[in-house]
Amino acid sequence: MYQRPFMTKELIEKMVGDCTFEKNEKRAPKASYSFEVFRLASDLSHLVFIPRDAGKRQAKRENLEVRLSPEQISKVIDLAKNQKSLTYKKVRSTAGISEDYIPKDARGKKKEGDEFGEDNTFGSLKAYSDISSALKELPEDWAKIDNESAINQIAYILTTQKADEGIRAELNTLPLSDKAKEAIVKIKPTNFKAFGHLSIKALQKITPHILEGMTYDKACEAAGYDFKKQSASLEQITNPVVKRAITQTLKVVRAIERKYDKPYFIKVETARDLAKNFKDRKAIENENKENQARNQSIIQTLNENGIVTPTGQQIIKVKLYREQNGVCLYSGKSIDFETMLRDDNAYQVDHIVPFSRSNNDGITNKALVLTEENQKKGNQTPFEYFGADEKRWKEFAARVESTYKTRDIKTADKATNAINYKYNGYAMKKKQNLLLQDYKNDSWNVRALNDTRYITRFIQNYLRQMIDFAKGEEKQRVIAPNGTTTAYLRKRWGLAKDRAEDVLHHAKDAAVVAAINPKIVYQANLFSKEQEMKKYLTNVKTIDEKREILLASTNKNTGEITDETTFTKAQRDLAIAEYFKLRSDEETKNRFPSPWPDFSKEVMKRTLKTDIATLQNELRGLDNYDEEFRLDVKPIFVSRMPRRKATAQAHKETIRSPKVKDNDQRTVRMPLNKIKRKDVENSVLKESDKWLYDKLLERLDAHDNNPEKAFAEPVYKNDKKFDKNGKQLSPVSTVKVYSTQPSGFYINNGKAFVNNGSMVRLDVYQKPNKKGKIEHFFVPVYAHQVGENKPAPIKILPAPKGFTDVDETFTKVCSLYPNDYVRIYLKNEIREGYYVKYNVANGAMQLLPNYATGKNQNTFVQVYGKNAQAIERYDVSVLGDNYRWL
Repeated sequence: MYQRPFMTKELIEKMVGDCTFEKNEKRAPKASYSFEVFRLASDLSHLVFIPRDAGKRQAKRENLEVRLSPEQISKVIDLAKNQKSLTYKKVRSTAGISEDYIPKDARGKKKEGDEFGEDNTFGSLKAYSDISSALKELPEDWAKIDNESAINQIAYILTTQKADEGIRAELNTLPLSDKAKEAIVKIKPTNFKAFGHLSIKALQKITPHILEGMTYDKACEAAGYDFKKQSASLEQITNPVVKRAITQTLKVVRAIERKYDKPYFIKVETARDLAKNFKDRKAIENENKENQARNQSIIQTLNENGIVTPTGQQIIKVKLYREQNGVCLYSGKSIDFETMLRDDNAYQVDHIVPFSRSNNDGITNKALVLTEENQKKGNQTPFEYFGADEKRWKEFAARVESTYKTRDIKTADKATNAINYKYNGYAMKKKQNLLLQDYKNDSWNVRALNDTRYITRFIQNYLRQMIDFAKGEEKQRVIAPNGTTTAYLRKRWGLAKDRAEDVLHHAKDAAVVAAINPKIVYQANLFSKEQEMKKYLTNVKTIDEKREILLASTNKNTGEITDETTFTKAQRDLAIAEYFKLRSDEETKNRFPSPWPDFSKEVMKRTLKTDIATLQNELRGLDNYDEEFRLDVKPIFVSRMPRRKATAQAHKETIRSPKVKDNDQRTVRMPLNKIKRKDVENSVLKESDKWLYDKLLERLDAHDNNPEKAFAEPVYKNDKKFDKNGKQLSPVSTVKVYSTQPSGFYINNGKAFVNNGSMVRLDVYQKPNKKGKIEHFFVPVYAHQVGENKPAPIKILPAPKGFTDVDETFTKVCSLYPNDYVRIYLKNEIREGYYVKYNVANGAMQLLPNYATGKNQNTFVQVYGKNAQAIERYDVSVLGDNYRWL
């Protein structure tokens, strides 16, 4: 019988949290019928099938996506009650959807021959299946408890009771035979472990709406719950990257509280790749690299044309020039490349849907056009500009269709298909903006101050719950500006980021996010509108006239542009007054609105990579810095999270021979298709099988030492493919090669040897040599060496002459974990940075300098610490305060 781990019902019940919506109700077990049906129904409501021969974007664009109806969802759930699990294929066939359709996004790793993951598991009612299987031979008992209430009760018993006697005692309240009770006791607890985030009461209110085909958020609202204000629990987050980001955010906020007191409000911006999986994050990273490569190509073109330091606007102009085949999209006239480079006023980059109305500063909302066309268009969409002229609109639409034609994604070359697929998505978005006929003029001011992504909303709710804010008039305590807004304002304030250069661009981002408020957004909106309407404002003589025209235009085009709960009429009137005061001043009339004078200059100076004296000198002349404050400012010190956990891979997977040759050499089996000449020469074959040794070298020599080609055709020992009985012999697949192993340990009672796994820390010791000079020695500590009752590792690597282990004559200096800050005093210099790793072969420490990103291998510093005069570890707080470790 399965031995259940010891855990009392009382202890488990104490750990169960409250329901997300029903505050006086406890959460339901995930094994309960109510929760299992809720989860399966939720997954089914989100499930999408698309035509087998259509791409995801095409299916969405052409409205080819198929979702399950309430009747189909009900059918699939009925089937799930009788099967252990359901594949995507089974769901499709049960729902009566044609075989010509495939799942849009199948979860899990796709098996060979199953390109679309149709045979992957979609979902199941695991606990329900376990209980029904246990009573399979007892139909009368099953009939008594085959209902939501009874299954919920059994699931609760099996989730909270871990002792067989306790389970039996609680099952006595159910109308079951002794045989049925024993069958339930024998159910393995695998699927009866955790609790969800909702109570049975909430589930019974929400699930009926999901069964009608609603998504979870809509079902919550239909059930009378405020989905947007639901309590946030880290249990709801399954992505480890997101969970770590949230916990680190809370640590930073707590540290700020301790140092500066309670905050009045918090502003948050989340990275667009935060909630993505590894594959998606990698795709975004590759996309950024590709964009950088394209920009470099354009910069080279501009350099060749005499422009030594191109501006961002010039780069975009060349990009759009190439994209549009050198034609102005609005007029159809040719764009002269030389004139475009030399005369900034000849051609302009236009926001297709005006920025003041769309908040879209992306390349898909930009077109390179004749300046006169842009000025005539003003703050209208292309359709509003000349849609009334049917002939001109048709010519424009044909020009757009011709310029942004979709490309073939079914060529013989997969790489070409991938490039064309990506281009088609871009072209589709561009065409949508260019050919838009019915634009809803909702205000971007409200959207600018509200990032609506799920993960951002979650962090907002979580911080609202966890932080005790200072008393104040602010109604919105956690604000999350839209990423598009921050990017636009950062650019307009001259704070462009360079991700490759260093990590200080994060500090600039934080300053921008902190400075964003309804007033600055509103003023930026007015400025954008003023630029778009320049032609109409040319003859306006007074600032009051300009004010009247702009504000009237704002009302006409964007309606009520801000939310009164976050930006009152009084605040808006003040923003307007400040804006037009700047416009009436000769010095500031053309300046983009700024949070305060010299804001950009201050941010640039505060994010300098420099020493204290230089920074404090740079800050002279800033009006908002008095002498005392200026002399208290220090450069930014980057804080990184140390990795001090002791759990890691205990040893490498390759198992080696325990036999030792000269110089601590052991054998390791290498696959034949990886073997090169030097490996064969260093193999056991030299002594054990001269024929095979010569044969392998002969093959490699004939194929330029390329093992893939050399051994594409199988190699048989002594060229024999069959034994004396005519049975097929196996070809040579591996060769034992000698390899020096500086560190490792025996396993399987000394029958095998493995390399050490992950190094969890580096212990640093010191000892005076015979001349009395201090020398440092390093003891790597591996995962298998860490644990209770395990002796402290003592083996020095690389081993010095005369001894190999530390003893009582050594003094321990410190232990270094990855991301610990270390300062090493050499004879003529100090080398410092965050500890990354240690090379046991040559004794070199790899450090990452304070400001470096770590993305470029050239930024790392190699330090040999043996002869250092001193080595110091510093503990760095989350706010960058650093203290020497003692």
